[in-house]
Amino acid sequence: MKIVVLFILVMFLTGCITNECLLRQSVEHYHADGGTYLVYDIKRNKMTYIQSVNFNLQQKYQPNFSLIGLKGKMTPEQLLREYVGIVKNNSDLLTVLRQNVISGEAKKAQVNGVEVFGMTTTTNKNQTKEVITTFLGHFIKGENTYAILVLLDNPKPIKETYGFSSAGWNVVNIARDLITALTSKK
Repeated sequence: MKIVVLFILVMFLTGCITNECLLRQSVEHYHADGGTYLVYDIKRNKMTYIQSVNFNLQQKYQPNFSLIGLKGKMTPEQLLREYVGIVKNNSDLLTVLRQNVISGEAKKAQVNGVEVFGMTTTTNKNQTKEVITTFLGHFIKGENTYAILVLLDNPKPIKETYGFSSAGWNVVNIARDLITALTSKK
């Protein structure tokens, strides 16, 4: 927790107050090759934020989200739109996604005063040891509901993550920081 607070303080002191800057510094912090995030306003049925750092948004990849029925290679935008369609009317799935944030792999995505749902996956790239880590979910604050997808392309194990490079150690922290930034503006 101290490291996360220090990271946020450093971003503030260095003038990193935009979500793009937050993403750029997160990519650098985790020594990733790149990263991206997308936010979709479910109520208005439109994409509201797309930021990318050294990541081709047209690139298709195949994350393991079989729990919710997402299979096959997709671009980040296709993946987020599919997620929105699946979770809109599935209360059983919403319970699982909420529980995953409360006490599962995505528990670091919790934000005070915001109801966060989500899951993570770590996908090997092209049969190598390189990975893409993903947080896929949505959050509710007041009357607003947004779906969010955060990806890191090949994050490296660092001391802060105890040598792990899986999604629960990196991309979930970025998702939390983005959700915090997005909901504090409202």
